[in-house]
Amino acid sequence: AAIHIPFVYIFSKRTGLVLSTSTNLLSNGHTTLLAPPTQYLTNYLSSLQAEDSLPMGTKAGFSHKYISFMEKEMEEEEDDTIVLMNKLPKKSNVATIFTGQKFIPSNIIMPPSSKNDNSNDEDTLKQTMASHLIFNAASQIFTTKRFSEFKPPDASSVAQSLRFHTKNDAALLVLKQMGNYRRFGIQPLQLTHEEYDDNRECMVFSTLTGGHFDGELCVWITKNDDDDEEEEEKGIMVHIALIIPKNGRKPSKKITNTLLSTLLHSVSASTILQAKQTYARQSQSKLFHSAAKTRATEKRSLKYDLQKKQEEMAKDRRRKWQRQNKDAGHYRPSGARMRSPNNAHFF
Repeated sequence: AAIHIPFVYIFSKRTGLVLSTSTNLLSNGHTTLLAPPTQYLTNYLSSLQAEDSLPMGTKAGFSHKYISFMEKEMEEEEDDTIVLMNKLPKKSNVATIFTGQKFIPSNIIMPPSSKNDNSNDEDTLKQTMASHLIFNAASQIFTTKRFSEFKPPDASSVAQSLRFHTKNDAALLVLKQMGNYRRFGIQPLQLTHEEYDDNRECMVFSTLTGGHFDGELCVWITKNDDDDEEEEEKGIMVHIALIIPKNGRKPSKKITNTLLSTLLHSVSASTILQAKQTYARQSQSKLFHSAAKTRATEKRSLKYDLQKKQEEMAKDRRRKWQRQNKDAGHYRPSGARMRSPNNAHFF
């Protein structure tokens, strides 16, 4: 047994001790005993050639058709909560929908609005600009697929273990207790649908074979900056949903809640941080240009004043010289200085 200890240590650092790589009677999917290293996940993504694990008759990317339905059903639900939807779309092959949303107000990066009536229009414009800034920040998070940067402050060890590892259009979800024997489960995903609009962005990831459940992970954002909206309602809404089709395997409710709530918190926190950094850089740039403009104006004003004083002093000296010299204006040099160089005598 002592001989095997070095081998166990070496492979735990390289692979996390792989227990299973496929789905069969004895395994639910790809599982490692310990947390898989980043290099192992990168190598796995590079060699990933799996097909989607959706049931027969289910087309990859089908989730985006139900976005409007989920938004309507979630209007009365509490913010930052994961909900198992009881009502499902009619005439669809959807078996289960877990969804959640989190609102990011525009005033989170802008000062509160003033109560002065004269500045209402200016405050409204600021909040609209803030909404655009937050939406652009969320768009950057989507582009780089940074979905697991942050964890909730009171997150459990399971939530802390969540990782969303990506390479091109492929991705891996890693979560403790999702695998066999409540160990680390690895769920391969493939980006199958993207949607970009002025007020909405959406990404749909379909599950691939070798994972622990069948369905699609849908993440999208919507912008609320209409003029009819109240100032407190301006901002963006971050949505997330896990849609399981009929005859598809679904994870446990506890795993689903942990997975979606952690992803939702991470996307929101990354968006807020990105928006605040962008706003800070823009503010510093504006302050720098304003200070430089002020300094340049002061220098030009000082230069003008000095030049004006010098001109006045020169005029005063000329007038004084003319008063004291009777021959002012009629002075001519005389003597040897008037002799032509051609007639000069050199001794």
